[in-house]
Amino acid sequence: MVEKTDKPFEVRLVESPADIRALAAVFSRVWADNETFLYPPEVLRAISFAGGYVAGAYKNGEPVAASFGFRGRHLGAHVLHSHATGVVPGSEHSGIGMALKEHQRKWAADNDLSAITWTFDPLIRRNGYFNLGKLGARAVGYFENFYGDLPDDINANDETDRCIATWPTSEPILVPPKRGFVVLDADGVTCAAPGEDLVRNIHTPNDILDLRANDAEEALRWRFAMRVAFDSAMSDGFIATSCTRDGIYTLERR
Repeated sequence: MVEKTDKPFEVRLVESPADIRALAAVFSRVWADNETFLYPPEVLRAISFAGGYVAGAYKNGEPVAASFGFRGRHLGAHVLHSHATGVVPGSEHSGIGMALKEHQRKWAADNDLSAITWTFDPLIRRNGYFNLGKLGARAVGYFENFYGDLPDDINANDETDRCIATWPTSEPILVPPKRGFVVLDADGVTCAAPGEDLVRNIHTPNDILDLRANDAEEALRWRFAMRVAFDSAMSDGFIATSCTRDGIYTLERR
């Protein structure tokens, strides 16, 4: 399956051991771990062989992005769980990530899967904006320290709280309301929320990766404040339906 676009790159499934090894190197570049394979090639090969999704985006014949996932179930539905998708430094903001996710969605639909699920760190605002604001996925769950400790440069010095995103393979993108009650302000201070509000907003820090590297205590303060805000909202029946470019989540009642 090759995605033909008018862009100077192509997206295709990968099966051969040599091509899969090259994609494994892409993941290591994205997560700044060039000395080892973040995801072993033999594991990616097994996922591909067993009917999972392993694909790459290629520019001038060289892999510049990669994605893989495996079939699973979520709330009783058959889904593709996308474990990792990344674009190498220097190729971001070129449409490659969007093309790769659209290829993934078409593959899932062609394989009779009703949705794609994946985890993402809601503190990284570019992820929230891409996943919810551009793709139209929704964050339907929040898990504390989902992966435990991760040693890579992106996650170091922080707990791995994650939102669970769902992206139906056939549902149109809906435009959410643009107003709401703020439950987490720009300083990370949580507020009490009224019981009958229909929309809430949650803010994010400007650059959580910079905070982790230079002010770990402040980064953890944001982590715990966001944990309280998301836990509170989702316990009240909210899901995150959108995120702006400047990192403001909109949550609506189910």
